[in-house]
Amino acid sequence: MKKQLLSALLLCAATLAHAQRVYTTNNRGTSDLKVFVTDKASDADLNVYKVPNKYDAGKDLEEGLWYFTDHGTEARTRITFVDKATQADIQIRFVSSRFSAGKGWGKRADKLGSILNK
Repeated sequence: MKKQLLSALLLCAATLAHAQRVYTTNNRGTSDLKVFVTDKASDADLNVYKVPNKYDAGKDLEEGLWYFTDHGTEARTRITFVDKATQADIQIRFVSSRFSAGKGWGKRADKLGSILNK
């Protein structure tokens, strides 16, 4: 019983360590990713749903389930929002349902893995 409980706790800890927690910074030098927000589904490389707590966040950025933290040390990825699509690494669209999150229809959608995991 103790062994099973310990295994379950370790699995939870490992999952949470890789949860997609995002921190927003204005400093492009410390940013991992430059992001432009679009309202057009056809331009979005990724559809992002903001989850209410860090335990609901996806394992990878590509899942589109992002938890925005106020603490940079807690984040796995630091992003900077940019004003122009031409300045961005990816374009995202915020969606109102977690089931709509994930890969979009934008030009870079097929290359998300290499862009997000650089």
